[in-house]
Amino acid sequence: MNWRKRMSGDALALVPASVDPSTFFSRSQIDLIKRQVAKGVTDDELQLFLYQCARTGLDPLSRQIYALERREKVGNDWVKRMSIQTGIDGLRLIAERTGRYAPGPETTYEYDSAANLRKATAYIKKLTADGTWHIVSASAFWDEYVALKQDGTPTKIWNEKRHVMLGKCAESLALRRAFPAEMSGLYTSEEMDKANTPGVEYEPPKTAPPKQPPPSDIDERALRINKLCTMKDPDGLGWKRPHAKNWLKKRFGVDTTTALTDQQKMDAETLLIARMTSEDAYRAKVAELAADGRCSGDAEPNEDGELL
Repeated sequence: MNWRKRMSGDALALVPASVDPSTFFSRSQIDLIKRQVAKGVTDDELQLFLYQCARTGLDPLSRQIYALERREKVGNDWVKRMSIQTGIDGLRLIAERTGRYAPGPETTYEYDSAANLRKATAYIKKLTADGTWHIVSASAFWDEYVALKQDGTPTKIWNEKRHVMLGKCAESLALRRAFPAEMSGLYTSEEMDKANTPGVEYEPPKTAPPKQPPPSDIDERALRINKLCTMKDPDGLGWKRPHAKNWLKKRFGVDTTTALTDQQKMDAETLLIARMTSEDAYRAKVAELAADGRCSGDAEPNEDGELL
């Protein structure tokens, strides 16, 4: 195929909506794509898919990008919609071509009290216009992405490769967060596994209040927060009580752990555990929670050199 070479300028520059797909594909190639890569889509959906192929620079005939038809419940009706998908390597390739991407720190994982995988957080690096590299992070939660069989248990690949699958979902979120213009509307197969699982109809998740831990667990968490505040981090720094109070005030706007909400207690414990791991892990976690409005975002040492 010669369609990539015919794109002018940067391979990732947005293609005008009026571009004729024949500019990038021959008629026989378009017919082949509709038969083998984008089966069952309408003519309008095919045009949208070909536009995404040209915009992202991914080759549909090499299976770097493909289209699936799935059913989705809208109100009381089930409708068929096209989903444009790629693999994690496809998103990495798009990011790499920008010249502003680099892999970030290793993906981190969190577990519930029963040691079950709960969340994966991925990190990537992005070069901004001022020449500064920034870490961009995003988290994927197990319950939101795991593909289930009809009996409610994870599918084979999600059961055998839990960390790999959830880690790919988190990295996909981070890449799209860093490069929204280049990756808008493009999802990885791992992200869509829940929707694509055979025999399981997909319904958009309903908004529900977050589950709160039982009171006994909340009290124990407050005790753990107090203990973590005084423990030494990898650099040998341990906070005295006044500094622990300053940390709570700076991060969450309260003076004591008893004044924290249930969600803030969970977030505070997560931040302190990250602080025990490394300064980079702590800064990344602060940035992640701050992006969601769950704590203040400044992570600079105080006048005593302590990283609050």
